[in-house]
Amino acid sequence: MAERTKAAPDDLAGIGGRVRPAAPGLVADYMTVHRILEPPPSCSYLVTSNCIYRRHVLLDVGGFNENVRTPGGEDPGLSFAVRRAGYSLGFCPEAVVRHHYRESIVDFIKTFYRYGRGCRLVMD
Repeated sequence: MAERTKAAPDDLAGIGGRVRPAAPGLVADYMTVHRILEPPPSCSYLVTSNCIYRRHVLLDVGGFNENVRTPGGEDPGLSFAVRRAGYSLGFCPEAVVRHHYRESIVDFIKTFYRYGRGCRLVMD
């Protein structure tokens, strides 16, 4: 017999999950230990490396901020718009994806530069 699940509250816009490395490495370890690609404990934003949103919510808020032209900042920006519209976000620890990290120090620095620049755009 199929397990019955409880319906999600109407105000729940999306749910994020855990991100684990697909391969070992220094950058992968750093990103995993600091949960860089996972929602913060407050669940104030989701990270699209592992999340799902209700379609009507994305349409309601107009999707991603188009001022963010490179990866970095678009995920928190979307989540902030969703929360400003009155929706909530959730976390499901059982939802796990494996992520391939770029292991070079140059890529690591570029990634965090883009994160900072993108977050500045969506916070203004």
